[in-house]
Amino acid sequence: MESSEEDQSVSGTMNSFQAKGIPFPEDKGVYWLGIHVKADKRVLRVHDNATVTYTNFGTNQPDSDGAEECIVVSNYFTGKWSDVPCSAQYFTVCEVES
Repeated sequence: MESSEEDQSVSGTMNSFQAKGIPFPEDKGVYWLGIHVKADKRVLRVHDNATVTYTNFGTNQPDSDGAEECIVVSNYFTGKWSDVPCSAQYFTVCEVES
């Protein structure tokens, strides 16, 4: 997730699933973004540890309290990002080239 446009595209896709009646799992459409927040609050991409320059955290997020956590986007939270324990299990948003 590198821009507001990319973030809006992902949120739009999630909303279109819901509009088409495609059911979200019990977790209400929470998806891993491949981003994590370090204990020192740096936000990095998982695959290469590059610093993330665009973020869309919800109010009072990230709230990891000094622990390293992973970032999810949720349709339930209107597309805002949140940090959760990396041990949680969710689906993943993947980027593919067309």
